[in-house]
Amino acid sequence: GLGERWLLTTLCFKPRPGCAYLQAALAAFAELGPLESDSVAGIEVDAGAATLTMEALTRREDAPADEPIATQFSVERSLRVALAYGDVNPQTLERPLPPGPEVRLRHEPQFTRDTIASIERAVPLSRAALSELALVDWLSVFVGTWKTYGRTLRVSARALGALRPRNDEWRLGDLELVFPARVTVRLRNGEELVAECRRHPGQAGDSDEELDAIIAAKGAAYTQAA
Repeated sequence: GLGERWLLTTLCFKPRPGCAYLQAALAAFAELGPLESDSVAGIEVDAGAATLTMEALTRREDAPADEPIATQFSVERSLRVALAYGDVNPQTLERPLPPGPEVRLRHEPQFTRDTIASIERAVPLSRAALSELALVDWLSVFVGTWKTYGRTLRVSARALGALRPRNDEWRLGDLELVFPARVTVRLRNGEELVAECRRHPGQAGDSDEELDAIIAAKGAAYTQAA
């Protein structure tokens, strides 16, 4: 299918270095304003299955604290950097990874459903793709999903459309690819600060002014780093 689809209409500009599934969590954290590291007792992040799976893979690799690439795949590491140094950018990625605070991730089934629906609206699975899955493939999917998420993962009828063979019609203008996140910061004085983002700034469909601002800020950050 190379050359058959035009994807520039779905192009996103990530405001911070890191994978797409980190951006909403970092944007939500930024909404809470600058925080003093010593005032934070812990951080909790509610996220979808894709974010939690990639976090687990990153932790499994057990990358050393001085490896900045690992931070760009990890919500936990990225939030610790953002708290300690004010944000995640090329300069702060090169600084030592702070030892704390504790960052806990929890599965939010609705966010998983949102991610599935954001893809399925634009890219329905074809009959050919489903027919290539053997019985052992289907068993692996269902057993792995049940062991990981159990009864907490309830997929709506709308999201199940992604598994319904239809045709090969793509509606790329509807593609969002969202990874929503809710960030809760627990302060040592007992106060809780909460922010939630479904989309990160700079996603496809945002205004030209917002995209231009993000591009300019990223260009300035990388020029300064160089």
